[in-house]
This record gives sequence, structure tokens and C-alpha cells, in this order.
Amino acid sequence: MFSTKSNIMIGLTLALFLVISTVSAQQCTVDGTQYICTDVSEVPESLDPLTDSLIIRDSPNLTNIALLPAGIVSLTLDNVGVTNFDGNAISGVSSTLKRLDIHFASKLQQLHLQKPQEPSAAALEEIKIRNCSLFSDIDGISQYINLQSITITSTGLKAISECLFDGLGNVLFLDVSYNNYLSSIHENAFEDMHRLRTLNMSGCALRKLYGNYFNSAYESGSLQLVKALLNPYQCFEMCDFTTWYWKHTSFYKYSYIGSCTMVRYNNIYVYAVYDLNRYESGCPPLFWIIFGSILGVMVIMGIAACILVAVCQIDYKKYCCFWRGSRRNRRNSFPNGTAVNAEVDTYHFDFAGTHKTNVSMYEDTPPTYEELTVPQPTSGTSTNIPGGESQPTPSTI
Repeated sequence: MFSTKSNIMIGLTLALFLVISTVSAQQCTVDGTQYICTDVSEVPESLDPLTDSLIIRDSPNLTNIALLPAGIVSLTLDNVGVTNFDGNAISGVSSTLKRLDIHFASKLQQLHLQKPQEPSAAALEEIKIRNCSLFSDIDGISQYINLQSITITSTGLKAISECLFDGLGNVLFLDVSYNNYLSSIHENAFEDMHRLRTLNMSGCALRKLYGNYFNSAYESGSLQLVKALLNPYQCFEMCDFTTWYWKHTSFYKYSYIGSCTMVRYNNIYVYAVYDLNRYESGCPPLFWIIFGSILGVMVIMGIAACILVAVCQIDYKKYCCFWRGSRRNRRNSFPNGTAVNAEVDTYHFDFAGTHKTNVSMYEDTPPTYEELTVPQPTSGTSTNIPGGESQPTPSTI
């Protein structure tokens, strides 16, 4: 009787184990060297003997990763609910894990990597964190000195500190693009990356660049491509970089920097440069900006005034002071020497009578010298002397 019950219990246990195994087999499949799991709540404890890569997809119930299977070479997490990634899980397989790829982990906020058991033997070469909107903190990455590729894009990352990438001299590719809140990268953040070939900082919130970002890789001759487009650079804060830029003449051949704007008085844009690749060294002084603005306004006002005069047919000679000359001693002549509009009175000394006479100028040919100096006598006439009374005309001697 007892043995019969024991056999029944053993049979039920085996049946339950077979059901669990069947469900697990349906959730994880083998594709070449990849072990692919879908809709799981925990990481498998081991891989298929023929696989070395683990891919976990569409698993919102997978919220914690505390342990990774031994011998794993590549780990990919796609659309999972992970909120905490225990750094010890990676350090436990640091001698074999070469690739870590996390994307569309919408709840992941941080990744703190623990020190590997043997830093020099750490196999990790590539880290990718993409499309994780809440992710804003990463630490301990500098302990994996064999890293060659780092990608942190479309996340909530806000700053890159000076020591985040310390000692990572083997990195060839760095992409921190399209982190919309990334507004601060320390001047010496990439100083140790002297083998860097590609650097992408496009689509962030950077207001300025530093020459030190590129100097180490530029001087070593390894730098091949730089992208830093679509950032809200401020021209006044880019002067140091543009000075460095024009001292390193070959940098422009493989760099795509983008545009900068000069903002004055809150949000009023006064000056804009649309292509920093053609931007001259240094930034224009504020004096020349104001002077140029005033000069531009004056030119526009002058053009507007000319249009107004032409359209309204205004007699500008009547209103413009430089067309209203003094009527005293004004003489306008044609090229042939004839006088016109000569209504101005002048004075002449009568040498014969030793007194001053009032002489009127005419619109026709001017009087000759003899007519002015030797007046013809006329009986019964008199000469009008300014300031005095009428006197008889002196007789001709």
C-alpha cells in the first residue's frame, strides 16, 4: 500500500517537472550560438551547452538581475522591466562577458558596475545603453580597462564627470548622442582616450565645447570622425574652442560641429553663426556688434527715407539744411564762367573817389574791371554810398 502511494507521488512529481520543462522550453529557444528567452521573470541559471550569448526580450516582469549564467559572452536585454542591475552579476562573469547591450529598458535608472575580480583580465569590450529614458547614472565603468566601444544614447543622462572614463585608453568608439538632458561634460572627461577614433555628441544640451575633448586623440593621430551637431551652443562661450579649432588645421576635415548663436537680452538673438566649420577664430567683441547694429539701422533708415522722398515727391531741398546755404557771397557758375542767381550785394572801393560804392551783380555777363573802377560821369546823378547820404558824382579828370 505504501509503495503504491510512493509510486503515485513520484509519478506526479515527474509529470509536474515535465510540464515546467515544456513551458521553459517554449520561453527559451536556441538560435545558433544565441540562447533567446521571451517573457521571462528571471534570468536562466545556465545556457545551452552550444550557446554563449543570452538574449532576453519582451519581459516586463524581469525586474532584477542578480546572477548571470557562467560562461556567458554576450548579454542583450530588450524591452525588459529591470529597475536594478546588480553590478556583482557582471563582476562574477567578468572574465568571459565581452558585450553588454541594454535597450528599451524604460524603468532602468542606474548601473553601478562592481570591480572585477581581476581588472587586467576583465573581458568586457562593449557597453550599449540605448533608449532608456529614466537612466541617468552610471558608475564603475572605468574599472573595465579593456573597453573599446561605449554607447549611451537617448537616455536621461545629465552630466559626464571628469573621472567617469578615467584610464580607458583602449576606447576606440564613444557615442553619447541624443541625451536631451546632457548639458555638462567635464573639460577633461576624454583626456585618457588617446586611441579614440569616433566621438559623437550630437543632439544633446551642450552650450559649449572644449578643445581638450579632442586634443588627446588628435595629437595621437587616431581621431577620424567627430559629430557634435544639434547642440544649443552659445558663441560667447565657444571662443576658447574656436581658438583651438583654428590652431589645429586638419580637425575641420573630419569634424561636424554645427552652429552657435549669440543671445543677448534674454531670448533676443542678436548674432548667429550657422556653420562653426567656417567660423573665424575668436568671437567678435561686443563693441563691434553694437556698432554694426547701429550702422545697419542707419543704412536701413536712409534707404527708407529715399523711398519715402521718391514715392511722396517731397521737395527735400526745402527741408534739408545742407541744401539751404547762406545767401551772402554765394555764386553758382556754369562751366563757361557766367553767373547765375547772383543776387548778393558786395562792395567795391572807388579808387578815384576814395569811397566805398555799392555794386549790384547781374544775371548776365559780369561788369568789367574798368566799369567798376572808373565810373562814367552823368550830370544830375549821384552815387549812393552805404551808410551815408547822396553825393554828387565826381567829374572825370
